[in-house]
Amino acid sequence: MEGARTILGLSLEERGTYLRSLPDGLPIELFEAMAQLRAFDERAVILQRQGVIGTYPTYYGEEAVQAASVLALTKEDWLFPTYRQTAVVTLRGCPPDIPLLMWRGHPGGWHDVMEYRVAPVCVPVATNYPHAVGAAWGARLRRQEWIALAYGGDGSTSAGDFHEACNLAAVAEAPVVFLVTNNQWAISTPVHKQTKVVRLAEKAAAYGMPGVRVDSFDVFACYEVIREAAARARQGHGPTLIVSGPRWSRWGARPLPFWRRGWPKRISCRRSERARPGRSWPRATAFLSTRCRLSTRSRTRCMASLPGALARTACANPDGYWTNSKWLS
Repeated sequence: MEGARTILGLSLEERGTYLRSLPDGLPIELFEAMAQLRAFDERAVILQRQGVIGTYPTYYGEEAVQAASVLALTKEDWLFPTYRQTAVVTLRGCPPDIPLLMWRGHPGGWHDVMEYRVAPVCVPVATNYPHAVGAAWGARLRRQEWIALAYGGDGSTSAGDFHEACNLAAVAEAPVVFLVTNNQWAISTPVHKQTKVVRLAEKAAAYGMPGVRVDSFDVFACYEVIREAAARARQGHGPTLIVSGPRWSRWGARPLPFWRRGWPKRISCRRSERARPGRSWPRATAFLSTRCRLSTRSRTRCMASLPGALARTACANPDGYWTNSKWLS
């Protein structure tokens, strides 16, 4: 991505210098968080194909930016997710079966927002932006030190709630970060059919706030950009618009046809693994152990709410027919 912040795109010497400057254990935490998000997403896709849960919007390829957004903030900061960030609450200690039960419509699928500091998932596009701005503005008026981060996609930047939230946040100097993932598609609408702005980060200039572009497959760059925006907000300098790209690597909400999507070669987990500083960097073991742990817990809880016949059918085919598909490889 021309003009976007990157760490993995630096020379080998520059990249090594940066990795050595990170706190001990942070690269491991970032990779493990991405592996956990990938495992959740794969398991949710399988459960959806089995009919255990309803429509599920996959976030395949967004693991780096989502993991970085959680680890770059403090546990006191608030997250305002959309339907595409269902699993970020699991990175704050929430059991993964709770968000899975939400997609089943089960009453046990609602997490404790005060415990995890993660707001309820907003399905209507861009409606979480005003929530985040209002909460952050309230924190500023109360002289509290926490900030808010609101997620969104490229389609949300064409919604009225986005413009109203950005304008109010800038005027009130609310400590909020807008994190937009530009995957080139708003469900089935390509970005060029919803806005004439080529670089969505440039929209920030209309509200008097900085706009930053970052490679969404570069977990270290995402971490640095979000941490800088959070520090700026804490210092009372107002909001920041962060746009991550370049594009997504899987189709949108199930069961939309996947042939409407592009298929990039780079995947965030694989790309970030190349920068591992030494033998301590977790590879397939961390991912597989996380996937097995999530599989056992999520299936146990979801099966409890199924009719007996359907539960027996799902258990007879626990991995679903997507397990051996190249789309899950």
